[in-house]
Amino acid sequence: MIIGYLLSILLGAASFLSPQFLQKFEHHKNKFASFTIGLATVYVFLQLLPEAYQGIDIFGLGIFLTTLIGFSVFHIAEKSIVKYEKKPKLRRDLSYLHLSVFFFYHTMVGIALIELLKIQQLSGFLFAISLSFVYLTTSALFEDLHAKQERYLLLKRILSAATFLFGAIIAEVLHVSNAFLYPALGFVSGVLIYIIGKEVLPQYKASNPFYFTLGVIVYAAFILLLNSFGLI
Repeated sequence: MIIGYLLSILLGAASFLSPQFLQKFEHHKNKFASFTIGLATVYVFLQLLPEAYQGIDIFGLGIFLTTLIGFSVFHIAEKSIVKYEKKPKLRRDLSYLHLSVFFFYHTMVGIALIELLKIQQLSGFLFAISLSFVYLTTSALFEDLHAKQERYLLLKRILSAATFLFGAIIAEVLHVSNAFLYPALGFVSGVLIYIIGKEVLPQYKASNPFYFTLGVIVYAAFILLLNSFGLI
């Protein structure tokens, strides 16, 4: 599925270019971030979680567990790096663990993207575009956590960005079952809730309530409009 590969490359590009984007638009960083947080919040609660929980008939309450796992894994991995900041060797080992978590997460995103496109292309497009906005303004957090280890930093960023495409290829080549879509979306939802609530908001203390509200209103209206016409 060529469109799936192209969208996974878009996700990777947004993630990779996040530090440069925020640096280039330094004076408007808070506006971009606030708008994106509003957009992401709407997408998670009005679209992503409802799609994930369609799998409750297959997985029961286990589908809720995937969201909890996504949230918890990122919390533990990232807070561990911060906690042991003054222990270079341990921090280095934990940074590789953190990198592995990102690899897994981005792979899940790539797989979920392909499976969504198979079921309904518009949902797949929304998934890719919405997450691209999020990564463009938040993936610099990855750089912050690894910045004190400049060695191989560029390689880490490239590999992290490439795993979106890797996940898409896995979904295509291995013919992943559609049922896998629901736990994958649950996991991605948990990660996004963590990124929005525990990482992004505290990072931007000068966040702009107007742009956050604008993001919420615009994207909520868009999602609800698409739903009212039965397009998603």
